[in-house]
Amino acid sequence: MFPTELIDIITDHLHDDWSALRVCTLVSRTWTVSARYHLFRHISIPLASSDGDSDLREAVRSFESPLGKQYGAYVRLCTVKALGTLFYWMKEPCIDLVTLGQLLSSLPRLGTLRLINIAWPAPSIRLPASLASTSVTSLVVCRVESSQDYQQQYKTIRDGMAVLCLLPSLKSLTTLRSCWGASSLRDSYPSVEPSLFPHGLELETLDLRADGPACILINYAIECLNFSALTTLSIWSFYTEDIPSIGKLIRAAAHSLQSLELRLTRLVFWDDPNDRE
Repeated sequence: MFPTELIDIITDHLHDDWSALRVCTLVSRTWTVSARYHLFRHISIPLASSDGDSDLREAVRSFESPLGKQYGAYVRLCTVKALGTLFYWMKEPCIDLVTLGQLLSSLPRLGTLRLINIAWPAPSIRLPASLASTSVTSLVVCRVESSQDYQQQYKTIRDGMAVLCLLPSLKSLTTLRSCWGASSLRDSYPSVEPSLFPHGLELETLDLRADGPACILINYAIECLNFSALTTLSIWSFYTEDIPSIGKLIRAAAHSLQSLELRLTRLVFWDDPNDRE
């Protein structure tokens, strides 16, 4: 019988060879545990229908089963994404944050959550603490959009930020292809309700990669989140109207900020939202 340390080294070497890892699970219980660490480290949950919540509920039921509980303990990275490619006229599948919270509760060691091409409505009340995941420290959100050119589910920035209610231990937030450029959002800027967000949430890394003006997102984040521990800030493809908001964010994190990256490759001089140059 090999010592556990040696078995871990062997399975670590085979981390991307699924066939070999499956064979390892047939050797003995010790080999099974070590191989499952890699086999179930990353799971992907596709949402095939416009009612994405039904697909997500099915995943929750799977992980709440006796067998699913065994596998859920090994998951470190979870990706929830719309199945297939979304075109500009399509709405993202919409999920309920309560269902997402139930999923997170069934993955006790989850460290990174990725939400790709999906939407969620903001809760009307603070979500129960039992749904919050204290293990998730990194969140990646792709395509957080609400513009006049698309038919998105989001009505205000509060909807997009609401997912943070489930992640009180979050340290890193990355948004990809985010766009909050609709003039309707400027006209209906929501009142900030800090009570909806975890008081102890202190982001250390913020990476905003936008496809349009991000000032609404930045201003709302400054009002409801704590940036006193922020050490790394990266903002790509911002617009001239974002500059004052970026200045406020830098001032809010001035005492802790160690790394600042601003990408000007898509800097656009855009005075009138209805007249793009």
